[in-house]
Amino acid sequence: MSLGLPAVAAGVLFGLTILFAPGCGPHANSARQDATPAKQETAQEHEGHDHDSAGSETEHPESFADAVSEIESQRNVIRDAFLAGDPHEADAQLHEIGHILKELPGLASDSDMPKPDWNEVLAASNTLFDRFSKIDEKLHGGEGLTYSDAEAEIDQAIETLKSKVPAVTVP
Repeated sequence: MSLGLPAVAAGVLFGLTILFAPGCGPHANSARQDATPAKQETAQEHEGHDHDSAGSETEHPESFADAVSEIESQRNVIRDAFLAGDPHEADAQLHEIGHILKELPGLASDSDMPKPDWNEVLAASNTLFDRFSKIDEKLHGGEGLTYSDAEAEIDQAIETLKSKVPAVTVP
């Protein structure tokens, strides 16, 4: 049985996200060492939260449309926490959105989405994963990005994903 390009690309994306999951990659620990003591998270506290999608707090979406809706909802919580001046309230959502984003290309390939649209979904999900990872890095005391630095790119990527929902049906 031959794997199509979407399945192979989804596998590659999944592998990369395991290595660079928001808040869990090699930069997370080094960034945390540079954090101020008042905001520094201990290794035990960091390891105490779940990095495995099977054990994450929310049930993961079963369809592309549901995933896009959940990504938008998680983004809203993250954005609102930053706007309220309490970005640490978005920590769980930053991790959760990473788990959903790594599933998104596979969910898109399970639909009847045309290949050019799937390529746009992959690019948008990569952009979102990168931006949310950098926001999480900043949240944990690293260089990263503030939400406002990444907001325009995040909003554009989510609009791209939303534009692909109406044409998608599950076989």
